[in-house]
Amino acid sequence: MSFRRPVFNLVLKIQIASITNLFTAGLTPMPVATRKIPTRIVIYPKDVENITGRSSRTARSIIDRIRKALGKSKQQFVTVKEFCFFYGLEEDYVKDFL
Repeated sequence: MSFRRPVFNLVLKIQIASITNLFTAGLTPMPVATRKIPTRIVIYPKDVENITGRSSRTARSIIDRIRKALGKSKQQFVTVKEFCFFYGLEEDYVKDFL
């Protein structure tokens, strides 16, 4: 098993060197994304946990309360905008947690 590690390290060094050479030549090894990836519009109980610091059970009940207040079924999602409106938070602050 130990004989593979030096070979792996050598291969890794060669790959790093080739990528470094590409960057110094002004090329990129992979295409760079030109469009911005949109942020999520749906909020999940784990997100509510991170934002509020509540437990997972409380986060689920918060999502359920929002669904019930908006007249949504269990299968429908709660959006970040709806969560922020319901709790009076600014979307920019909430999106930092997503």
